[in-house]
Amino acid sequence: MLRDLLVLVGSGGQAEAVGDFAIQIAAPWLARVSVFGVPRDPGQLMYLAQAPAKALAEALRQAQLDAEASAKRVRDRAELAAVDCSHHVIVAPAQDVPAVVSRLARRFDLCVMSLPSPESGSDDGKLFEAALLGGGRPVLGVPNGATGLSAPSRVLIAWDGTREASRAVADALPFLRRASLVEIVCVGGATEAVDQDYPGCDVASHLSRHGIACEFLRLPATAVVASQLLNRAGEMQADMIVMGGYHHSQWREAILGGTTRAMSRASKIPILMSR
Repeated sequence: MLRDLLVLVGSGGQAEAVGDFAIQIAAPWLARVSVFGVPRDPGQLMYLAQAPAKALAEALRQAQLDAEASAKRVRDRAELAAVDCSHHVIVAPAQDVPAVVSRLARRFDLCVMSLPSPESGSDDGKLFEAALLGGGRPVLGVPNGATGLSAPSRVLIAWDGTREASRAVADALPFLRRASLVEIVCVGGATEAVDQDYPGCDVASHLSRHGIACEFLRLPATAVVASQLLNRAGEMQADMIVMGGYHHSQWREAILGGTTRAMSRASKIPILMSR
């Protein structure tokens, strides 16, 4: 059961989509929602433009006001839905914001925020990774431009037998218990020797003991795992994907690319990730 949700929103139009999705999640559990506005840092662009210090200070002040306004809009929408909600704004130097996000995420059952995308810039990616890698809690990412999202009822589990995947499944149990369809998808062979003969079957048995009926699908291995998972999610009309994040080191993911980054940048549906 989820009782305490953290929601991180910026100053753009995505704030309403993230907020509305979190509100729909919170309502059935009577969960409390704490919304934090994250100011967009204008410093680098203004530095490159050689803006005067006074103009930079004013831009930072306006960014905080915009972030607080976004958080307040989400709070107002939560109140209309009879969901207990408070709103705040993160006030910290830009270089310290990821660390603040990591600390905040540790105090809640779930963090709901935007998935990073090529259009959203590197700041959103840094914040998402801060919550996922430093928070110790699951992160539910909402894709950029998503509208009309509803509480998930058809869930795809991306299973590869790793510790991260196991953690994600455990963190997703509140959602899986409410789902009308849960499909466990393995791509290629299992990464752990214990799963070589029947990859995914043991976790299906485990979930059945929680009263969750699962279907199982094994897809052939290809070079682009993310594409296979996203295609299958589209075929089954999934409204949420559950997966482990950053099975390899973050350095290796950054250099070589990886399923975590590819999924977060290409998905059109929310993804729950755990690490």
